[in-house]
Amino acid sequence: MSVPSLTETSDGPRSRLWQARLLASLGLFLVALLPRAAGLGSFATADEAKWVYRSAQFLGALLRGDLAGTVVNLTPGVTTTWLGASGLAAYYALHRAELAVPFTAWPAA
Repeated sequence: MSVPSLTETSDGPRSRLWQARLLASLGLFLVALLPRAAGLGSFATADEAKWVYRSAQFLGALLRGDLAGTVVNLTPGVTTTWLGASGLAAYYALHRAELAVPFTAWPAA
């Protein structure tokens, strides 16, 4: 009996289990994403506006090279500020013509 290589496709139970897990994961992702994507114009949590502000402060300090200024809060919000700063950078990239301000000055505006 030969063992199939990883490049061979199989319609066996393992392949179906993998497909079922992939579909379940994608379904769960969509169930979590759709309600949030529908309400992007409104804040979802009470402190979301504060984190947008903190992310802008973090991004501004990072662009200035002020590493000490990247500490914008005493709580461990590293992931939130990095992701928020990335989101703000993406927003700027999509709306730079309307903003009409250099990227380095935009977080402080």
